[in-house]
Amino acid sequence: MSHHVLFISSWYPNPHNKTHGIFVKRCAEAAALTNKVSVIHVYGHESFPDEIKIESRTENNVFEVYVFFKKKNINPFSKFSNYKNYYLKGLNYLLENNGKPDVLQVNILFPAGIAALEIQKKLNIPMIVSEHWTGYHPEDGSYKGFIKKYFSKKTVQKASKIVTVTKNLQNAMISHGLNGNYSVVPNVVNTEVFTCSPELKQKFRFLHVSSLDPRQKNTGGIISAFRKINQQHPETELIIIGNGENKKDLENKSGKLLNRSIIFSGQKFDKDLASEFNEANCFVLFSNYENLPVVILEALCCGTPVISSDVGGIREFLKPEQGLLVKAGDENELVSSMKKIMGASLNYDRKAISIYGKESFSLRQTGQMYSEIYEEVLRKH
Repeated sequence: MSHHVLFISSWYPNPHNKTHGIFVKRCAEAAALTNKVSVIHVYGHESFPDEIKIESRTENNVFEVYVFFKKKNINPFSKFSNYKNYYLKGLNYLLENNGKPDVLQVNILFPAGIAALEIQKKLNIPMIVSEHWTGYHPEDGSYKGFIKKYFSKKTVQKASKIVTVTKNLQNAMISHGLNGNYSVVPNVVNTEVFTCSPELKQKFRFLHVSSLDPRQKNTGGIISAFRKINQQHPETELIIIGNGENKKDLENKSGKLLNRSIIFSGQKFDKDLASEFNEANCFVLFSNYENLPVVILEALCCGTPVISSDVGGIREFLKPEQGLLVKAGDENELVSSMKKIMGASLNYDRKAISIYGKESFSLRQTGQMYSEIYEEVLRKH
């Protein structure tokens, strides 16, 4: 049965960052395969005019309402009060233009939970929390502060269901007292774009895709390991995709290999990114902490073997026949695993890896899992 689901999210693509919370947008598109889906997203920026502006569009069957406001330096109480009111303005617009939702889905608890509590109360509909944030993990440590904890706990208490991308994230949330009715639904991949069509180059190619954030992604550790590999195997390449403040430092760390064996390609999206996965022999992620990175799932859907640090819930979805797990921060183990992958690359069945990815992370699979959750919470409501 089709239902009208309202997504609100702390993160969502915006005019200044088209990839911010892109996984939430993909979840909405997955749900929209069998449901009517609307999104309200409130976004502020210093460059916007003083008056509030509301825009809407329909993209991939998702009706998106954007509420734009001028970001100002004001006290936290006023900031969060305004934030809630902007969402209510967006809700009024939605009710007039697309009707009343049956279910509220709040993605990334804070600060969207502040508005979610008011919206749920106003509409008297069941609420689902969908969480992707790493902040609950001790390695990240961002789940702190009275306001954040207060609204997160209050939102969870009101939620009929809490959805996390891994069991590991569920346990991390419970460790902070965020108890509730949990289910796991992994991140989603557009498998029409990320599909297996290998175009392997003559050189053995490692690929890394991330924000290049040194605290989390540890791209520098990958470069150090690759330099050791390249000394013995000069025919190898490392392609690094992403931008960030740390990029210049990473380029310097690459030394004489920069633009020769280590190539920084900036940001790439959709088909261009899928081509990079298909041209790579192995995808490498060496993060200090994660939940379930979409880039690993995209690699799997393209049939690309993966080396990843054993953090978050990655081991819940990365099987031995698809790649290798290494201890976070252990560069020697990473070097060893890169050598193993080079020696065993022909033993990885890229087609089988891709089939697993499509069966596990496609829009259709994820949409079905969310539809079952909507049926469950509405039945109980």
